[in-house]
Amino acid sequence: MFQQRLMTIFQRINPYVPHVMFGVLAALLILLAVNDRNFRPLRNKAAWNADSNYSKAGARFAIDRDLETWWSSYYPMTFGMWMQVDVGRPVTLNGVTLRVNKESKEAQPKEWVVKVSRDGSEWKTVNSRDSAVDGTLLLIPFAAVSARYIQIIQTTIATTPSPWRIYELDLLQPVVPWQFPRSTLISVIIGWLFFMIAVLLFRQRSLVAPLRSRFGFSEPAAPAHAVVAMSILAVVLLMSWGLSVYHAEYDELSPHESQYVKAIAFGRHSTGEWLSAYFQHVKTGAYWLSLLAVRLIYNCCRSQLAAFRMIPAMFGVGSLFLIFLTWRAVSRSHLALWEALTASALFGLTGWTLLLHREGDFSAALVFFGLLETWLSFYILHDRPSVWLTSLFSVVSLLGVCVHPGLFWLPVGVLFFEAWHLWLCAYAPNWLLSSDLNAYRFSDHRRKIVWYLLALLPMLGYGIVTIRQPLRLFQQIAVANLSAAINDFPEILRVCGFSGIAGMICFSAALLGGVYVLSERRLGEWFFLVNGSVFVVILAVISPEYLRAARAFLLLLMTLLCAKGLNGTVAFLTPRHTVCGRQILQALCLIACAGYSGVFAANTLFWGNARLPYDSQTYAEQQTRRQLRQLTDAIHADSDDCKTMATFTEHDKEMLASIYHLPIGVANFKELWRVAVQGIFVVYLFADTTSAQHPEVADFLRKYYEKLGASRSLAVYHIRREFRDQPQRYYPEDLFANTGRGIQDQTASRGVARETTSADKPGLLSFGPFCRVCQPGRYIARFALQTNEPVYDTIATLKVVEGTVGTPVSRTLTGRELFPAGQYHLIDVPFTIDFTDTPAYQMKRYQFFTETTGAAGIRLNYIELLRQEAEVSPQQ
Repeated sequence: MFQQRLMTIFQRINPYVPHVMFGVLAALLILLAVNDRNFRPLRNKAAWNADSNYSKAGARFAIDRDLETWWSSYYPMTFGMWMQVDVGRPVTLNGVTLRVNKESKEAQPKEWVVKVSRDGSEWKTVNSRDSAVDGTLLLIPFAAVSARYIQIIQTTIATTPSPWRIYELDLLQPVVPWQFPRSTLISVIIGWLFFMIAVLLFRQRSLVAPLRSRFGFSEPAAPAHAVVAMSILAVVLLMSWGLSVYHAEYDELSPHESQYVKAIAFGRHSTGEWLSAYFQHVKTGAYWLSLLAVRLIYNCCRSQLAAFRMIPAMFGVGSLFLIFLTWRAVSRSHLALWEALTASALFGLTGWTLLLHREGDFSAALVFFGLLETWLSFYILHDRPSVWLTSLFSVVSLLGVCVHPGLFWLPVGVLFFEAWHLWLCAYAPNWLLSSDLNAYRFSDHRRKIVWYLLALLPMLGYGIVTIRQPLRLFQQIAVANLSAAINDFPEILRVCGFSGIAGMICFSAALLGGVYVLSERRLGEWFFLVNGSVFVVILAVISPEYLRAARAFLLLLMTLLCAKGLNGTVAFLTPRHTVCGRQILQALCLIACAGYSGVFAANTLFWGNARLPYDSQTYAEQQTRRQLRQLTDAIHADSDDCKTMATFTEHDKEMLASIYHLPIGVANFKELWRVAVQGIFVVYLFADTTSAQHPEVADFLRKYYEKLGASRSLAVYHIRREFRDQPQRYYPEDLFANTGRGIQDQTASRGVARETTSADKPGLLSFGPFCRVCQPGRYIARFALQTNEPVYDTIATLKVVEGTVGTPVSRTLTGRELFPAGQYHLIDVPFTIDFTDTPAYQMKRYQFFTETTGAAGIRLNYIELLRQEAEVSPQQ
């Protein structure tokens, strides 16, 4: 009765399935197109007001809807220039465009900060995404925000000769109220394509029948149960994909991914240029096809993290198809359908397999091509080989070794099985007799082996001539690698999600599955398991680099044996004549395995609910990996305009800048310590775990910084509050000059000073260093100077200049003020800092000029910046 109702429902909805599937796909593609161009110009420009701190009167020409007029700063672009627009009322904005003409392309800003406000007093920095330049148009997109005022502020230090010009400024608002990350939509579309393939491939018996006749179903499943089985496979595919890519951008780059970030060179070269450079740099060409796929996905989703995780996830989900097809092809048992489905569910929803995807590892690609090559090898050696099948296998094996060089060793397992099988045929033929495993002679099998070896020639040639790695790896064979793989086997079971009683049941089922394989004596099952076992041993022994791939393939073999043991037990406990009852139990067993594995994986990766099964250690590791994203989001939300960031390595700098969009630099530890003594600090410091454990670095961090948090590989520190307003001292090596020279001076604070003599031309003994000041108030610039020539004339002019073109605060210095000669004197230049002209951007940069006249020689010890309220006694 249940079967009839199920088939009736299936027959009614079956004709509409393709229409619904392609309709959803079309809707997703339209959504992607709208999401990428979710901008429209804000109307009613007549009600807008424009303002600027340069050329205020002409600011209205930037929003007059006339490309024949423009606003110009008339001063070279410099730090602190801003253009502000008031739209009259709060509206939703998600971007701004600046347009110039063809002759003024150099008049676009190079570095900037975008600030928004609803009331003109409280300002917020918007986290701008990657800008886009299209000829004369500069597009600055950002996340949608409600604002009335928007201000674009120049933050470049270097002065460019061109003034800032805006021929037309437009504010953008979203077409639709939602905005999704492009990588998220790409992931959803790819997942839906997998789901479509599974449903459309198995939705009707007319499609399943050719597969059944090809793969040799000896006992066709009842139609209702076939529908249930294929539906479960489709759901497993969708769940596996979702768990693999869900919040993929919140996980930190793994060490495996990090070593390839620089090699991939995201967005820096064309594909041809990158391939040429990669082969020249790496020499071996290993993994080039996998990395090329990552580059192509990056071009679609514009996210490095998503690109790294999506390619292994695609291979992982594709492996679920191949597990089903390969095991059905080689097993040819009446239980093979349910065994393949159970193995797919276990392998697709176990936590350890998902962590392969989260690590950006290429072991999932090895599993995919390993299954495909095993499937084709079986048909070439134990079916009817043909030219097209041999050609297909040749192409697949060549692509496989380009994706993962470990696949070079897969044919060794195949040839080992064939040699072992022929030996048994010659010396123990009676032991092989069964319904599926028969003895034969080498002369009967020779032609197929020749076909197989011929198909391997392209892969062998590529591996030996281009990669050359397999030959060198013979020198690296170490039994310790195999021992490490065996010792880690309990950890594999734990991470798979098999804990407690469930682990014992599954491990027992795998042992029982091995007994069934030995007792049933099916050629295909022996071929697959012996070949896979030899392949795992070779990978584990040859190189530590392949140990992770060996674990992945070992997990595949274990899930197949577990699935065979579970379904064999169900068949044994069910009366032989009740086929329907047995299939119901097999379906329930499949649902139970898929449900438990799915809940365990999701709970381990995301929820951490103690009431549900999960691995607490893996969950803690996953939370640690997401910690870096949370910390960088908090730094972006920090409204301090004076925040500076640094890290110790170039690799970490590239990762934090390209993935987390942080304006960060690389700092040498000794330099950080030197300037810290002078009162100059980096606000946020990212230290890798190795550097942070060094005793000197640890002491430095403990003294000056407080730890905000740590991820798997990076710790984030923030400067302690008591060091934020310290006097800042700058020595000659911290400043610039165009006259004079450095000399040794024992009376100077550091034994070094900068000196000019009366014979030198007038010039700047010091300028720079563009120090950041973010607190309004009264300040003092203190110059430590001396002269060895007692004169009464003007010998220098001391200036404090905001930026590069600000109005200076100056003081004329005569020789009398440096009496007695031969010792350093402290000369103060007081000045006041306020932000009334830049309320949105609470940060200014200052230079300290020592402009000599040439009337007498002068020595500079240091320049110190201190707030006038602070009681500081500077050392000479």
